[in-house]
Amino acid sequence: MTYIASEEGYVQKKIILADDNRTFLMYVGLLLRRFGFQVMHATNGLEALRIAKTTPADLFILDVHMDTVDGISSLRHIKADSDLAHIPVIMISTDMNPDTISLCRGLGCFDYLPKPIKVDMLHDAVQRSFFSQTRPNRRHLRTTFNQKVSLTCKDKTYELSAETLSEGGIYIRSEKPLPVGSDVEVLLHLNGTESRTFKGKVIYAKEQFGDFSNVSPGMGIQFQELSDQEYRQMNNFLKTLVAGDIFDEQQGTYLEP
Repeated sequence: MTYIASEEGYVQKKIILADDNRTFLMYVGLLLRRFGFQVMHATNGLEALRIAKTTPADLFILDVHMDTVDGISSLRHIKADSDLAHIPVIMISTDMNPDTISLCRGLGCFDYLPKPIKVDMLHDAVQRSFFSQTRPNRRHLRTTFNQKVSLTCKDKTYELSAETLSEGGIYIRSEKPLPVGSDVEVLLHLNGTESRTFKGKVIYAKEQFGDFSNVSPGMGIQFQELSDQEYRQMNNFLKTLVAGDIFDEQQGTYLEP
C-alpha cells in the first residue's frame, strides 16, 4: 500500500513490472515495494498481458526490448484492448534512439525512462501516472519509515512511532492524534548520530475506528519552512533509506541515485 498524507488516507496501487533481466526485476521491484506499491513481475510482455487479464493493475512498467513479446508489441496490445487501454504505461530502456522514443510516445506510453533508472525519476513518473489526471501531482519521494520520533506541540513532547516519511511530510501513529492545524516540531534521527528538528503542521488526523479502516490511527504532518539545504538533506536521506543497500550491492548497473 502507498500512503498519501491527506484526507484520502491509503491508496492501493498495483504495478506490473516486465523485464527479461531477472536481476533488474529484483532490484526495481524491491525499490517499488519500498515506495509502498504492490508489484507483479513478468519476464516478457506476454506474461505481463496475461497477468493484466487476470489481476487488475494500475500501471505497467515495460522494458522496450524483451524476448518472446517485447515492450513495444505489448504497448500496442494494451492500447488496443478496451479493458486495458486506460492503464498508463511507462517504458524503460537503454535504447535512447529518438525514433524508438517517438514510436513509444506515439503508441500512447505515459513516459519513457532511460536505464540505469534514477530513483527520483522513477518515483516522479510513477506518481504522475497515478495522479496527474485527477488531482495535483504528488512528487515527493516517500517511503515507509518505521522509526521512533519526538513530536513537540505547545511545549509538550510525545515519543511516537512514524509510519511513512517524504520530503514534504511524515505520518505518525497515535491513538490520540493532535487536531488538524496544530503547529508541531518533529525531531528525526536522519543518519544514526545526526538529528534534526523540522517544523510542521498537522494536515490530517485519523482516530481509531474499530476494524473498518486500514489506516493506522495517527496524523499526517506537512513540513513547513524547509530551507534548500534541509530539502536536499531530506532527499539524500530518503534515497539512502530506500535504495542505499541496492546501490551498494549492484554498483549502479540498474539504478542510480
